Parts: sequence; C-alpha cells; structure tokens
Amino acid sequence: MESSYVWSVTETVALSSIHKAIIGLLRDQPKMYLPIKDLIYQMNRVTRETRFHAQNKHNRAIKYINDRFGSFENFLDDYGFYAFLERNRVTYVYFLEHNYSEELCKPRITKDREWVLVTQDDY
Repeated sequence: MESSYVWSVTETVALSSIHKAIIGLLRDQPKMYLPIKDLIYQMNRVTRETRFHAQNKHNRAIKYINDRFGSFENFLDDYGFYAFLERNRVTYVYFLEHNYSEELCKPRITKDREWVLVTQDDY
C-alpha cells in the first residue's frame, strides 16, 4: 500500500513497538482479550513515546497502521496470534498465546497480499 505520510520511524521499530504494546495490553487482561476500540485507545496511549511522525497530530500508532495496512483489522489479520470475535455488536480482539512466536512479529517481505514462491535456486 502506498504511504501518504513520511514516517520518522523504520518499519521494524514501528512494528516492534506496536506488537509489544498490543501483546502487553492483551496479556494484562484475565482472558487475554479487549474490545477493539479499547485496545486502539490503550495502544495509542502506551506507544505515545514512539515518534512515528514529526507532527504531533500524526504521531499515533493507529495512524501509522491505517496508513501502512489500510485498517487495524487488516493489520491484526496478518498475524495468526490475534483473533476477532463479534458479540453483541462489539468486536473483541483475542491474543492466542499458543500461536505466538516473536519471529512472526517481523516486517513482511511483500507489501501486498500476494504469495512469493521461492525455490532452492534462489538461495
């Protein structure tokens, strides 16, 4: 996805900060889930020290996610250790500890959602 902002943080630092915040917030909950709106609010609060953008009005984790991934749901959907559940018109985000690996938090190789086939000859 083409970015409309010039971010002052690398993708690796941004993703590390965002995942650390989300996972920490969800692990702090007794059943490791939160309503998506609460998660976004708390994630922005926890990551406010990270300088995503030089202008304060764009310096929010959710702005970075929406610009780079299209939406918060698209971002979370890229990772198998987050799950969604809609109950009574409220969407909850769950952390699936058994699917989690720190290696899965690294930036994607491709920017779009296409597959890249790699053969042994490519190494």
